[in-house]
Amino acid sequence: MASSQDPEDIELLKGDVFRRKKIPDFFREPVVGKDQVDEVRQLTREIGLDDVWFKTAQIYDYQNDPNGLIPSTEQFSRYKKDAAGQTIPKNKMPNHCWKMWHSNVITWDGKVVPCCFDKDAQHIIGVLGEKEMKEIWESKNYNEFRAELMRSRKNIDICSNCSEGLKVWS
Repeated sequence: MASSQDPEDIELLKGDVFRRKKIPDFFREPVVGKDQVDEVRQLTREIGLDDVWFKTAQIYDYQNDPNGLIPSTEQFSRYKKDAAGQTIPKNKMPNHCWKMWHSNVITWDGKVVPCCFDKDAQHIIGVLGEKEMKEIWESKNYNEFRAELMRSRKNIDICSNCSEGLKVWS
């Protein structure tokens, strides 16, 4: 995504879009604040994309928001202030996740982790090469992780701020 209205960036994006126009739809998923919406819509038209969808940002340390990334406009934020003034996710976090039974992530060095939200491989379920995938998938370790998620998603760091099951499109 071009970060400016630089005409050279726009021409590069236009060329890329029109070269691939045999694909039915092109759209952008920028994470924006309210002040950027009109600019992003204009850029989307200029480069010839079919649509633009605005995605709300996931902020890891949303309680403190140290970089000031949470938009002030509620429509573009996954978070809100509660009665005590604390920042909380504005959508209820259901204690389920389809990914636990349908997919996982294997890191470059063979570690099997529950999903892509475990960016630092802190929840290693198993290691390929030490065990077969079927054994890891059906392991006590994996089943305990799944059970904990079903009991209380908010108690698992990678699950407590995950977008699975939440409204992330404004």
